[in-house]
Amino acid sequence: MGKFAFILSCLLAFNACEGLAQKKEGAAGGDPATSGIVSEAYRDLLAKAQATGAVRIIVRLNMPFVADGLLSKEAALEQQGQISRLQDQLGAALAGYKVQGIKRSKYTPFIAMEVDAAALRALISNSLVLSIAEDAPAPPTGH
Repeated sequence: MGKFAFILSCLLAFNACEGLAQKKEGAAGGDPATSGIVSEAYRDLLAKAQATGAVRIIVRLNMPFVADGLLSKEAALEQQGQISRLQDQLGAALAGYKVQGIKRSKYTPFIAMEVDAAALRALISNSLVLSIAEDAPAPPTGH
């Protein structure tokens, strides 16, 4: 997938699941896969990962984000560095799990990957993660 297509798919996925960004608020205590809004938001993804062995996802990192074009060059570079550091931290947190096909975005706080159910559960409860969406083709927009 080209860089533009990857960024576009990340942004579309983020817009599609923007309401899921509140997932942490309903997940205080208990199994994150079965508590509150997390259960509703991620139940289907978990079921798919369990049934098929893995699912492709796009993870939105838990950080403030402003499009680079709206930032000074220095601020844009600083933001890109923060994105890279958080992606590294998330990768380290997933070191003991089955994770494949990692695709990192340099300019947006997203990272795509294929994970099994155990890795997905770990991501759901990870404070570095703001939201998770299935990496599935989006229908074309009617422009």
